[in-house]
Order: sequence, then structure tokens, then C-alpha cells
Amino acid sequence: MPLDKLLLQLLEQPFGPYLDETTLSNKCRFVPTKRLLLENFMLAYNDEPTGFDLIDFDGDFVPLNARHLTPIASGAPVLFRGVLSILALSHLSERGIRYINRDFRNRALRFALNGVSSAKHYRDIGLEDLFALKAKQRNVPESENLQIKVIIQGRVNSMASFMRSDVVPNGLLIHTGNDNKNKFRYYEVVSMDVETYRLSRTFLFRHHTLRALRDILTSYGDGVSVDKRTPSWFLDHYILSYAYPPHSKWHRINSLEDVESSDEDFGGSQNQISIPRPDDAQTTRPRHLRTVHRNEIWSIFASHSEWIFSLIQKHKDLKDKVDASTWGTFLMQVPRHRQRALLDAGTDGKWGLRDEQKGGYQISKAVSVDDLPKYQPETKPITSMGLKHKQKSPSSIHHSTPMTTSSLKPLTPLSSEDHVEHIYDSDFSQASLSSTSSVDSTLPIDPELLSLIPPEMLTAPPLSIDMIWHCPMGGGSCMYCINLCAPTDDNLRLIRAHVPHEAIVYLISKDWKSDDEQVMAIFYEMVNAHWESHLKELDIKYIRQGDASTFEWIHPQRHRPWPPKKWKNRRARQESPDF
Repeated sequence: MPLDKLLLQLLEQPFGPYLDETTLSNKCRFVPTKRLLLENFMLAYNDEPTGFDLIDFDGDFVPLNARHLTPIASGAPVLFRGVLSILALSHLSERGIRYINRDFRNRALRFALNGVSSAKHYRDIGLEDLFALKAKQRNVPESENLQIKVIIQGRVNSMASFMRSDVVPNGLLIHTGNDNKNKFRYYEVVSMDVETYRLSRTFLFRHHTLRALRDILTSYGDGVSVDKRTPSWFLDHYILSYAYPPHSKWHRINSLEDVESSDEDFGGSQNQISIPRPDDAQTTRPRHLRTVHRNEIWSIFASHSEWIFSLIQKHKDLKDKVDASTWGTFLMQVPRHRQRALLDAGTDGKWGLRDEQKGGYQISKAVSVDDLPKYQPETKPITSMGLKHKQKSPSSIHHSTPMTTSSLKPLTPLSSEDHVEHIYDSDFSQASLSSTSSVDSTLPIDPELLSLIPPEMLTAPPLSIDMIWHCPMGGGSCMYCINLCAPTDDNLRLIRAHVPHEAIVYLISKDWKSDDEQVMAIFYEMVNAHWESHLKELDIKYIRQGDASTFEWIHPQRHRPWPPKKWKNRRARQESPDF
């Protein structure tokens, strides 16, 4: 039976879905040489998508991006689904063979009914014939490799293992099965559904960080006393041994097989390179790796500091293996350093964000935490709006425009020429605390007041793919929600003072796309309006005056006087004509 394109088309899409416990046989087992690989892996609980952020963490350690979801009850069934390539006919049960043969013949019949007359020749072909043909294939291109794929679904039996298993040291291993029937199976997850990945990112980040700590302990812990295994000790060894892996010099981030990059052709000078080239190299000459700043590593430690310290207290991976005292001191200092990063323009508020919720780190020399083990406060002067003082000419200072109704365009869809990518600049962000209006820009905000403002208010609000935003205040305890596709009367009432009626009509019309600049402007106004209600609970009011904005106490008499009397006297002397 010749292998033609039609047969490959018939097998292109996976069959199913089928239950793994009834479709797969007992011979379908995970072994290191023949792993069971799941693609497009997804998880569900209560008929809703979920992820490992909810399955593996509970209480205060549930990541911020998953706290708005219903907690998973102990022992409750969590279901999985994924695409599995069947490696051998013996991996299928009799029922599984019967299912797939039926579905394959039905698919061939549909092809024939849709005008592909030659498809009727495949209606009498079964899995035995397909696997016999597969056994005869030798050294065929990947595009012609015959594969029988099925969608398998079942129940996750226990917590997943990411970068911890001996058989899958650098991957994700899940354990599935049915307790009552005593049937278990292991799978390696090689790709995830986008929603499951979104709800598993913190799980992957945390365990990737833990893996680095464990590797450093294994490689360099011998002969080093526990009290020397401080955060700085781990950081130093990471920079020296892990930040610049040798194989990365010969690999591309996005590499396509048999496709050469234009920068690889440099006049046949490959023979002149004295550096030995690895066999698996994807480039003809080594790359220059970017410099990994120590602040990046500190940021990752800070992002997961609460979880790491919990492991130091009670988990075998780190308990009694690192210096709990210095790690505890570091944990106590993290909120202060996060606050400092929020006030620094160079970090853009992205340093040390809990759970790495925004990803990426912008490094600023102004916020250096290389001295964190000493935990000495910096003495650099703080000036207007809490930003560190830098000498710049007025023309070189950039003020971002707040996302207010004044920035709304006429209520017509943007043309392709007019489209620009929207950049969040919340009215609560430090960059928007501009000095272009009558707000006294020389008066710094009361540090006591500023320390009370939740960091969530100073970063861009995340909008899910279904255009829904849940308020993250109180770890997700606030029930306020914004659905841009179906805004409530309360959502709209809060913004009517700042958003024109025509803009609200445009939003309700739904005649827009998810990246519509005007709709995003209205969304930011909704979020800002809701933030104001939380600020009132803290006795803080938010003041807008033109393009500038600031914060003040609602009842200043209840707080310590600000600014200090010495500061007022010094300012008066500076403004005096005789000064």
C-alpha cells in the first residue's frame, strides 16, 4: 500500500477524545527510552480550565493570577486532556483499536462525501495495516512520518513533578489514573494549552528557581557550612556557573531546521575559527551572550521569597540546608525593596514582582541591591514624587501622558496607518505624576501615605483573553469585576465623570476589536475609578488636575504633619529674594 498525501491528511488530526483507562492497554507504560509524550495538555476542574497554580498551591501561596478562581477541594477530581502519539499497536486495548478503526473509516467516508473520491479506498484499512506500513518506514522526512495520534483524557492522580524527576530531570511529569481501579500511568508534558499554561506559569517559575537552588547546593555545597549558604552565596555561584551556559553560544532562540541565517554567511571564514564547534550547534560561529545583571537574580529571589522561605522552614529540599536567618532577613526586606523599585523609573516597577506576574526585568543602576546581605538603607536623596534625583535638562525629561479621556480619539475605528500599540500608563503610575499643572510638583508625597498604596495600583492591570478583569486586592478577596464585553451599570457609573457619553456608547456597541486603543483607554478609566474606592478605605484621595495627578490624605489631621517643618523653612529660604 503506497504512502500518499491523502493518507497523511487522513491521519493529520488526532482521533478522539477517549478515556485513557479504557483505550490504552497495560503495555502502554512510561519508560525512559519510550516516553509517553502529551501535547496540547490542558487541565479542567468543575468544567472550567485550571492549572498547576491551583492544584499544587493552597492558602497564602496560591499565586496572584489564580486567586480569583474557586479553590480545588481536597480529593476533588481534576481532569486532563492531551494529544498522545501511539507508538505501537500493543499500546491500545481491544476497545481502543475498535474506537480508532471506526473513527478512521468514518473520516475516510467524510472525505469521500466531500468530493475526495480516492478516500473510499481507505474505508477498509485498519490500524493493523497502518502500523505495518509504519514499520517499513526508514529515514523518511518528518513531514512524511506516519503517526497515529489520539486525544486522551482522564484524571490527574497527584501533584506534578517539574524538573524534579530522575526520568524527566528537565521536564514536566504528571501522574494519572484511577485509585479505585488501581490503574496508574505517567506522562511527560511537552506542550500546554494556552489557558492551562497561563494558570501554571507561577508553578513553573517557582520550581525552575528551586531547581537552580538545588543544583547549586549539589555542586558547591560540600565543605560549605550551612551558615555560609546565604542568598548572596547562591547568587554568586549562579552568576559564575549557570548564567552563561556554554551550549547557548551555539544555539538560536528560534531555530528552524535546515534554514540558515543571513548573518551566518561571512565569506567562508568558518575554517578560520579556532574554537571547536559542537556537533549540535545551530550556528557557524559562537554568539555573544547578553550580560546577566545581579539585580535580575535578586529580582527572581524576591519574586518567590515567601515560597522559598516556606521550603526552608519545612521542606526537605531546603530545610537545614541553607542559612534560615539570612533568608528570613532577606524576606523581611523584600517589601521595602519592592517599594523602592516602584519609585524608580529605571525598573518601571517590575523589580521583584510577586510570582513574576508581569515577566521581564528592566535593570536600573539606581536601584542596586548588590548590598542586600548587609541590608543597609541607601542614602541617595529623594526628590519630587519619590523619584531619585537625576540632573537632566527640561528638554530631556519625558512625561508619559496619563490614560484619561483627553487621550480618546474620535469614536471611529482606527485605520491601519493610525494604529499604534497601546502602552499602559495608569493615572496611579509614578510616570504620570507629572509636574505640568498647578499641582505642587516640588512637594514630595508623604512617605507614610505612599507606603500604603498597594503595588497592584502602580502596574498595568492584566486583561484576560476574554476581556475580563478581576480586582486583585486582598489577594483576590475583592469581588469587583470588569467585563468589557458586558459592562455593568456600576462599571459605567464610576467613569461617567471622566469618559464622554459617546465613548460609552461606542464601548457598548461592541463594534471594536480587543486591541482597540479607545476601548483600552476606557478600561483603564474603569480600573482607576475602582482603585479610588480602595484608596478611600486607606484615607487616601486621588487628585487630578489637568495632566498631573497626586495623592493626599482625606483627613490629614489624623496623620503626622507633612511636609516636616524643617523642609518648609528651607523652602521658604530658597524662595526668598535674598537667598
